[in-house]
Amino acid sequence: MKTITFYGDSFCASDTQDSWCVILAELLNCKIKRFGVGGSSIWTSFLNFEKDQKTNDLADYMIFCWTDETRLYHPTLPLTPNNKPILGTDINVWQSAQNYYKYLSFKEKDTIAYRYALQFFDQNVLKKYDKDRVIVHMWSMMPQQINLDSGIFINESCLIHSWDGNINYQGTPDLNLSNHMTKTQNKTWAEKIYENINSRM
Repeated sequence: MKTITFYGDSFCASDTQDSWCVILAELLNCKIKRFGVGGSSIWTSFLNFEKDQKTNDLADYMIFCWTDETRLYHPTLPLTPNNKPILGTDINVWQSAQNYYKYLSFKEKDTIAYRYALQFFDQNVLKKYDKDRVIVHMWSMMPQQINLDSGIFINESCLIHSWDGNINYQGTPDLNLSNHMTKTQNKTWAEKIYENINSRM
């Protein structure tokens, strides 16, 4: 049986039956090896890919949901601007992150670093797997002015798709939604990716 891995944040982290990740795996008749990590940065995706690469455990289908450029890497905590500390964790970590955003984060530099990191990974790491594995890129948050050449590039946003008709985002998001999407939205998103993959086969 072929395998599939999801690298990204909470937009590809749900393992429920109505998750687009689970639906896509079923459409492709694949076993899921890894889901995304809620609140994570692009560096979590890079590090998880490196682990899979080093252990010769890369999946047949590799799906990347590229998250926002402002997220800081931490192995267990979701460090984003204005995040509230999680009860029971070290308050100093959260305060350090907020101090970084306040005093050391510069939009122009962060944007360039983000673009360079993604393009280097795409062109120098993923490119070698482009012929024998299916690679799919998409954006978790807002689409960026970045072209990614390896595999299939769906230049669309999971976030915008999840807002489409989703009244839960008019106020506080419903955290029980799989990947922040309704059942219908999850199904539509899975089918969109499946059609993109099928059209390139």
